[in-house]
Amino acid sequence: MTNIKKSINTFGENNPILHGDVSSTAFLYRGTDTDAWLHINMDGDVHPDSVSNSTTVPISVWTRETLRLPLPSNISAKALHRWLEEAKTQNLLETVHNGHNLQFDRQRQCDIWSLSDEAEEALNTLEQEANELDTLEVWDAEDWLIDSTLQTLWPAGITLQQAIEKLAIEIIEREVHIDGDLSDVLLMRAIEEANEGQVLSREQLMAIMQAERGDELLDV
Repeated sequence: MTNIKKSINTFGENNPILHGDVSSTAFLYRGTDTDAWLHINMDGDVHPDSVSNSTTVPISVWTRETLRLPLPSNISAKALHRWLEEAKTQNLLETVHNGHNLQFDRQRQCDIWSLSDEAEEALNTLEQEANELDTLEVWDAEDWLIDSTLQTLWPAGITLQQAIEKLAIEIIEREVHIDGDLSDVLLMRAIEEANEGQVLSREQLMAIMQAERGDELLDV
């Protein structure tokens, strides 16, 4: 009996690529212990996901109701988006989906999901290709800013948000991923400089107060 070809939905409702930015960001990265995957469920929905310090396997993955391809945790969102849109990738996903069927397992005495030989081969090809996609260099937020002065990063006359927006442009152009909060780093740098006797701008002082970190200043 011929399987009915179902449409692969590479942009499910919860897909962060669909609702977020497809610029060069490692949107799956959750730290050095991140596990990232591309999920393919029985309905043909395909979506990326990641967790940090994962120690359990969901029952749907264990029964193969949901198939899971490992991804580099620092994979570029742009590269993943482009790959999922390629005709070859779509065809491989269709092959996997059409060969993904529920069968009775005599040993376990229960219904389990299995793949045809053709689908298994397509899944292996997808895994190999996914592992070769572009990845991004990951920088700690503090390390990324360490060689620049506060005056360069956050000059007088601009707000903290404007300073972050300028840094975001550079990050996208350099195609790196920043792990950590740049706002926290800039605020800490401003507090340290103030406590060392440097005069802060009005915008820097306001940002410190708005973040409720005024008590960290030795002398306002």
